[in-house]
Amino acid sequence: MWKLMLGWIVCAVAMLAPIGSLRAQDAPSNEPSSGGSARSRDTISISLPDQTKLPSSPGYFCFDVQVSVGQKQFPMTVNLFLPANYFKSNEPFPIVVGLHNEDGNGRGSDVAGEGIASLWASDRWDHRDAEARSNLPKVTLRKTARFIGIAPQCPVGYTFPREPMPRILGELVSRIGDAYRTDPGRAYLTGFSYGGTCCWLIAEQMPGRFAAIAPISSRNTPDPVQTAQNLKDLPIYLACGEQEWAYSTCEMMKAALQEANHADFVYRVFPDGTHWCYPSVYSDPEFWKWLFSKRRKPAQ
Repeated sequence: MWKLMLGWIVCAVAMLAPIGSLRAQDAPSNEPSSGGSARSRDTISISLPDQTKLPSSPGYFCFDVQVSVGQKQFPMTVNLFLPANYFKSNEPFPIVVGLHNEDGNGRGSDVAGEGIASLWASDRWDHRDAEARSNLPKVTLRKTARFIGIAPQCPVGYTFPREPMPRILGELVSRIGDAYRTDPGRAYLTGFSYGGTCCWLIAEQMPGRFAAIAPISSRNTPDPVQTAQNLKDLPIYLACGEQEWAYSTCEMMKAALQEANHADFVYRVFPDGTHWCYPSVYSDPEFWKWLFSKRRKPAQ
């Protein structure tokens, strides 16, 4: 327990503003409450474009879907990655959902500027981490990927971890899964920075929806100990750079997982990595091997 207490002391000052920011963003005035109100459990449905208008070739695509939450309807932009390998095989492909950072909300926003979506759109290192990554080989994720990627854009006025967005994401995965040749038992959630923090919070609200999560350079959750207990049955790949502010918060989450005796998590630290070291994870074949070995457990 002392490790977890030490983690709190180390990053209490650094995390005061980020946690407050996260909580504030999770409670915009026009969002449904996450409590037990009837509205919070409104039926959710998603309409994709007509099948003939859906992407059917390798590449990175952007289109709108129509979301219905009870009687309310609104469009949501979705970025879709279809790798060349998908069209060279008859096997069902996994789905990887990549969550964007804080400034990606809205229709048509450029979420391909950073995070895993940037590697789907163009194989390259994040220029902000160029010096630390200068001696690494070229990123070739687009050429080697064997999964379908989804980068949903959170609508203005909503946040990923706040009701109803977790359920909307779950429904989006199902609809994309129906439209393409996918493996329903292998859907994964990942994100970098704020997107990584959202992985923790969404997974807590959607038990059993994803086969594994991979938060990269994430903040800690408001209650790491409870989060670790809630996710004891979910495989987790946690990573960060040692030369970044999120190192202390990821250390805290690691300590919480250890205290919970979590049986299936990986914690990876890049000694020279900065906050933008996510390509080091996503370009590593061993990461994908680990991730795709995880399958969603059947509902009890």
